[in-house]
Amino acid sequence: MQKKPSFFRTGKGLALLGFILVSLIGIPAAIYLVQRQQIIQQEASCINNDIIWCGVTSAATDVAKAKADVINAMKNGDSHGRKDIAAILNAFGITEDGINSSDTVRGLVYKENGRITIFVGSTEQTVATGATSAGRDFYAGSQRCTQYPQIWCRPPSVTFTTPTGNALVHVENGVFKWAVLTGCGNPVIGTPNETPTPTPTPTIPGDTPTPTPTIPGDTPTPTVTPTNGPSSTPTPTSEITPTPTLPGDTPTPPRSTNTPPPPTNTVTVPPTIPPSGPGDTFVGIGIVGMALTVIGGLIFILL
Repeated sequence: MQKKPSFFRTGKGLALLGFILVSLIGIPAAIYLVQRQQIIQQEASCINNDIIWCGVTSAATDVAKAKADVINAMKNGDSHGRKDIAAILNAFGITEDGINSSDTVRGLVYKENGRITIFVGSTEQTVATGATSAGRDFYAGSQRCTQYPQIWCRPPSVTFTTPTGNALVHVENGVFKWAVLTGCGNPVIGTPNETPTPTPTPTIPGDTPTPTPTIPGDTPTPTVTPTNGPSSTPTPTSEITPTPTLPGDTPTPPRSTNTPPPPTNTVTVPPTIPPSGPGDTFVGIGIVGMALTVIGGLIFILL
């Protein structure tokens, strides 16, 4: 009796095996090409006005990665070979330590009114107004920056192409200091919101020691010295009348006020969860496609 050949040695088996191999190689390759095209399109939109060519990772996507990108550009320059980034940002008070600080959080800069905000949880909080951004190129409505005269300063309404710009915003003790637009690396300054005047600590009655009253007789009566001589009769010494102790003679010690200092207005912003990007969608499609391929292959075998 002739032995039946293995399924994968038959025409159907070889065709199925080839289909599975093509799917496993073709789907990831397609995903890579799509993502590469997105990178090319992004680089095509970069302009010379950027302090950091093409900007950095969006603060809305990954704050930690955006900080690392800015610090790397300050140390090593950008992909366009420009090495003046640290000098420009330092002129606006922006340092590597400041970028890496927990006081630097995700925020937005608004085009129309120059408002600067940060996110406290899911709540957006305004920390400054009258924003001014800086860039390398001149646009109508710009003027030389006093902090770094080689670049130009203007309100966001002059150069923004979107209603808002994602930014890393630095706030110390509730007071805005500076921001960096992550789409271009350009520094931003503004007028901080007024901080509330701290409430003075009330004075508690009794904090001042009660003075001890002076009582008649507190001063001792002087001793009379006897007259020298044989016929002199010694004069008895006057006794000092003891001073009575009256309530209140002991000063009342001041009471310590344990009024806690007013809380500092420290803003803590939880880390932003990166949203799913187009690449995640294509990976999901690839997984579903491969699953369907395997299921189809099994059905093909059973039939």
